[in-house]
Amino acid sequence: MHNLSERSRSGSGIEPDSSLQVVEVMDKLVCDGNMDDAYNSIFGNLNINMVPVVCEWACTSKRFNPYRPYIAATLISRFNSELINIQKKVE
Repeated sequence: MHNLSERSRSGSGIEPDSSLQVVEVMDKLVCDGNMDDAYNSIFGNLNINMVPVVCEWACTSKRFNPYRPYIAATLISRFNSELINIQKKVE
């Protein structure tokens, strides 16, 4: 998760504390499986800056659950659907 710290310092819009909180939520999700709570904690305010954090969590060699990419894909897919629904309402 070293890249998260670098990205936070480089002005990408990701706050160091928020990216660490996302990692903690994702790690907890692997244990308790509550996808709705995890989604609301990470993307509840539709913060697109969290997408790279979720992707990095899914691909890092510092985590050992083989289902991480599927969990991340499910969360990001739901995020994408929410954005599409909001866009349709605006149109």
